[in-house]
Amino acid sequence: MSAPDTSLSDDASEPLSAPLEAYARDDGVGVRNRVLVVPSVICSHIVAQRIADAVDRAVCAPHDHGCAQIGADHEQTERTLLNVTRNPNVAGATVVGLGCEHLQSGPFAERIADHDVPVREAAIQDVGGSDACIEVGTEATRDLATAAAADRT
Repeated sequence: MSAPDTSLSDDASEPLSAPLEAYARDDGVGVRNRVLVVPSVICSHIVAQRIADAVDRAVCAPHDHGCAQIGADHEQTERTLLNVTRNPNVAGATVVGLGCEHLQSGPFAERIADHDVPVREAAIQDVGGSDACIEVGTEATRDLATAAAADRT
């Protein structure tokens, strides 16, 4: 079995046939225009994944942290997730929380917004359960994706 051909063209000196789209962000230039769905805690990961799966150009950032984290451990998780949302390939973020975790989705969404990243938030316990959160989160993520699609640089 041979390896698949991953070359862009037969002649490396030929230009790409499609133009490269780029997106200017405060923290650099992205070549992808994605909406990131971020669970604030492992317990909301499945709901966040279902939201991302339902929206074109959305991706989930699953992790297995957030529950019962305190001190430096909590700070590192929050800092890491915040920095992922600030990646130039991210056009916006939807934060999905459970409602009882230390890294609460509402205040975390506010921190993301402080960095001029468009953000929405939904917490499973606040909206009436997993199915309701998937509906609310999907609508919010679609809104962000629609706005991102209009953003051309």
